[in-house]
Amino acid sequence: MLDLMPYSRGFTILELLVVISIMILLSVLGLSVYGNAQKNNRDQARLLDLNTISQYLELYRHDQLYYPQNFNPSIDNQLQAPDGRVYSDDIPKDVDANRKYVYSAADCVTVGGQTKCYSYILCAKQEGGMTFTDPLVGSVKCSDLTCGSSPAYTCTMGVSSD
Repeated sequence: MLDLMPYSRGFTILELLVVISIMILLSVLGLSVYGNAQKNNRDQARLLDLNTISQYLELYRHDQLYYPQNFNPSIDNQLQAPDGRVYSDDIPKDVDANRKYVYSAADCVTVGGQTKCYSYILCAKQEGGMTFTDPLVGSVKCSDLTCGSSPAYTCTMGVSSD
């Protein structure tokens, strides 16, 4: 019998295509899982930041007996009381420049020209698919607020004084 392929060494084109296809599929799946893990890690960092800011606000309330009416954690670098006392010199910011932390004071009363607020909600926009609570303070909840300007992100997670 005549041997038509006496020196058949190596792989066929079909075998190479199958191996390359499997490698591409595994790479795409790996990158997808890695991307989701990164998003969830950033969301956990956001929640940690919100809890840190909340601790500063509680220190403020402990001394002043109310929460600040106007406070913007995305712009303000410190939390300072009217009497000059500083409660934080380093307010955490969102790692994404297009996203911001939003503070909304509630249950505010003006007495003698000074407004005092007795509750608040502090919100952020999450990236990943983790489930977070949407706290409600009075009639305001995080999903009612905007946590970014370009594009306008609806807030999806937060902490509150209640």
